Order: sequence, then C-alpha cells, then structure tokens
Amino acid sequence: MINYKLKLKENGSEFLTEFFKSKFLIPGATDEFNLKALNVDLPELLTHNKKGQWSPYNLKLNKQGLFELDGDPEQLQNCHTYVESEKQAEALKLAEDISELLNKACDMGYLKGESIYLVKDMGDLLWSESIIGTTKSKVVPNKGRISRLMK
Repeated sequence: MINYKLKLKENGSEFLTEFFKSKFLIPGATDEFNLKALNVDLPELLTHNKKGQWSPYNLKLNKQGLFELDGDPEQLQNCHTYVESEKQAEALKLAEDISELLNKACDMGYLKGESIYLVKDMGDLLWSESIIGTTKSKVVPNKGRISRLMK
C-alpha cells in the first residue's frame, strides 16, 4: 500500500492510468468500457489528482502510511512567533499561563461563555479565538502584539 502512495505522489496521472489498465477485465475492449466495468471514473480521478498539487509541500510517508509534512512549509514559517527580548519572553509566558487558567475556569463553569469576550480589553497580552466547529471561544496569547512589545 505504501508503495502505491509513493508512486501516486511521484507520478500522478501516469500512475493512475497504468494502475487501472492493469485491472481491466476484458483485454480487447476499449478503455472506456473496461473503466465502466470497474466502476471507475478515471477523468474525474485525474482531475482531482494532478501531479502539481504535491509540489509546494515537502511530504513524507510516516510509519502509519500517511503523508505528513517534512518540516514547516514556507507558508507556515512566516506564522511563527519569535521573541527577541526578555520582556517579550516574560509577556508570552504570562499570557500562556493566564490563558490556561481562564480556559480552565470556563471549562469548569466558573466563567460563563460570554465572559471570555472580556479578554479583548487585555490588549497586548490576550485575545479570544473561536473554537472551530463550535459556538465557543477560548483565550489565547496575543502573539502578534507580544512580538511588537518594546524590546
């Protein structure tokens, strides 16, 4: 299975075409007939699996046979927060600690959901962020602002 995944990643359309041709049931029939007999819509598969889709990312197969990023892609490297001073490091640590405690208080029911929006008033340290797939929010460090604090 892993070998197929690597071939698909490296050879894209060519691999798919050859793979299904090797499964054809009726040797003399047309490709279209054999694909219908296999219940395969090859043009649709080829559209969704273009070789160029893989190129912007450095991917590798993990032990479970799944593709995963091999290092951070360039798009994510620009999203990291780096601290350049002791003041920024202290602010980030403080924001992480406060976030953890406020989120724990919310989870335990000591703070109601709408109370979390009050962190907008904490400016340079904290921010509220929506939790994807829910109507809830959580408190997170405001890394963008912390990185701009005086060095």
